[in-house]
Amino acid sequence: MLARLKGALEDLQGHPGRPPRESNQAVDRDLLVAVRDFLMQHPGCVEDRGSRRVYHVKYRDFVLRQLSPGGAAQALTQEQAADVFGVPLGTIKDWMAGPGSTPPGSTEALADGVVGGGEAPPVSGVESADPIIALILREFPRWKGSFKGFCGFLEREWRVPYGRTFVASILEAAGLRQPNRQGRERRPWSEDTFRQLFPGAQWIGDGKTVFIEWLGQPMVFNFEALVDVATNAIVGVDVSDTEDEQAVLAAHAHAQATTSGDPIAVTLDQRPSNHTETVREAVAPAQLLASTKARPTAKAPMEGCFGLFSQMAPPLVVAGTTPREQAKSALKLYILGWAWARNGRPRRRLGGRTPTDVYQKTQPTAEEIAQAKAWADDLRKREEMTRQTLKAKADPVRRQLLDDAFPDLGITDPDGRLAMCLAASYAQEAIVRGLATFRAKTQMGTVPAGADPGRYLAGIIRNIHGQLEDIAYADALLDLRLRHRDLSIRCLEKEADRITRENPAPGSLRCWAILDRALQADPLVDFRFWVERFRKELDALSPWMRRTLYRWMTQHISRAYKTLRDRRRELIATLSATATVATG
Repeated sequence: MLARLKGALEDLQGHPGRPPRESNQAVDRDLLVAVRDFLMQHPGCVEDRGSRRVYHVKYRDFVLRQLSPGGAAQALTQEQAADVFGVPLGTIKDWMAGPGSTPPGSTEALADGVVGGGEAPPVSGVESADPIIALILREFPRWKGSFKGFCGFLEREWRVPYGRTFVASILEAAGLRQPNRQGRERRPWSEDTFRQLFPGAQWIGDGKTVFIEWLGQPMVFNFEALVDVATNAIVGVDVSDTEDEQAVLAAHAHAQATTSGDPIAVTLDQRPSNHTETVREAVAPAQLLASTKARPTAKAPMEGCFGLFSQMAPPLVVAGTTPREQAKSALKLYILGWAWARNGRPRRRLGGRTPTDVYQKTQPTAEEIAQAKAWADDLRKREEMTRQTLKAKADPVRRQLLDDAFPDLGITDPDGRLAMCLAASYAQEAIVRGLATFRAKTQMGTVPAGADPGRYLAGIIRNIHGQLEDIAYADALLDLRLRHRDLSIRCLEKEADRITRENPAPGSLRCWAILDRALQADPLVDFRFWVERFRKELDALSPWMRRTLYRWMTQHISRAYKTLRDRRRELIATLSATATVATG
């Protein structure tokens, strides 16, 4: 009985509430197929606009036909119909309550961008070789939504890179759409000589007279430029003696090289030299257009660029008697132009304003000025406290050593800050070696050109100080291991004893053998062990022998290129110290 109850438990234990209504699978499938086919044949008939959804009148008629007697959804309740068609229940009720198939309210047809209320007229005789334009002309007659939704559909589904202005102009030219101009009269051609369609659609060119003073002599040139209307970018420039045909051709050639292409149209003023047959052939396949005479607004992008040039360009004066002075003067003009252009560029951090506007128009309050002064005073006090701390830490011997060496090395330190920082931060041995290294580099000409001598010397001393700290650490570690008779030290001591047995008498042979072991050592501890033994063997020699071996061993060490440079210098320093003691 227990097994039978467990088997029947699933049927006996149900969920609370009414049981779900059984649906006719055949009817549901036919209805879903019909909805799918309608949406595929009428793109844009359902459009989301934020929190609300807008339905085309044809979709409303389709839903009502399916819910009418004989339709595929006649057996569905209103709740089920709302779920199947994706329409809110209230909207379904409003549609079904209206007379026939023309209920009022939220079922108005989308009028923006729709050709009439019925089917779009077929396109006849309108075709294009451009694939994007052909796509727009093919898809718009099938669209049943708003024009804004159509542009979004092109961008989202077809990856069309152009905006609504371009799409509207294409459809208007093809006669498929007449935009609503809200009662405004159409501008005459003279007021519509340029449009911001897309980059490369239209270039506008013009010339401007520029005055420059070169070595005291005034000169006048023509500045020819071509500007892209959509981006306001200067695509081509040329400087000529006069504004003539050759200036236009040179600027256009520069624009072609810059953009690697041709525009659709090039607009120039009505100067006769701008509309010669040579210019027309040069700009082909682009259309050569003429701007309205005596109307600056007909070429506003070009006039705006020239106006900014006049406002931002510094006085064009190149002075100097030598080529270097002339180059310096010209470079100053370029840097001034770059700085002014940079200061005139809007910044997101400044809320879209330029640094020039913010600087000139911002008036700080008295409280802000007082806070800034207090902050500056606090920084000065902290700097003075740091200076006093360094002065107290600076060793007088190191400070005097640096002060005496700076004039000979060509290092200027007017306030003594560099010498004070070095004397307070680094060991005397590092300072001495750093001064010697800098002097050697100066004599050999290996100091980088343009390097600041003081900062370069400080870097050398800092590196040597770090090396000396590492050496001191290794020495301390070696001493600890010697005390504890480490196994590695025992092996090194056995090697040292073998050298002693082979060379029983203290002398140069034993020193040469230990020096070779130091040059061949790989671990730092081994190297420090042999350096210490090398120093002891040198101390056991006579002063005459030390001076004799100094130069020979120095040359031998300097040619041991497989040994690290720092280790070679350490060995040379050890030799130098013993030779100095011997001389003293």
